[in-house]
Amino acid sequence: CTRHGKIKNYERNIKVVQALKEAGSNFKKLHNIEHHLYCYTETDFNLVITLGKKSGYRIANEGKHKGDKGVFWALDLVKQAAPDITSTEKQSIEIERIAEKANADYDGWGTEVEQ
Repeated sequence: CTRHGKIKNYERNIKVVQALKEAGSNFKKLHNIEHHLYCYTETDFNLVITLGKKSGYRIANEGKHKGDKGVFWALDLVKQAAPDITSTEKQSIEIERIAEKANADYDGWGTEVEQ
């Protein structure tokens, strides 16, 4: 990743954390943090799954799709964590590394509001 990419993701992460706070999420509870990835070959998709599992992530919402640019595979790598900036930034950097190794696109993360 370039330095600019990390800054961009960090700013995006802060915005998501802030949105959770504004929505009233309970930061004392663990949240299922879902990192969204897209792959353009089945080999890359399988590599994301393997690397994600090795890093302790659960696989969710995986599937093959057809879009304007052809076939792609999508999935979420999910791990429980506090939704604070320290935890989410650590996970985001880990997911960026997985995406780089597997030629995947990392499209950020999300989670449900926990009361």
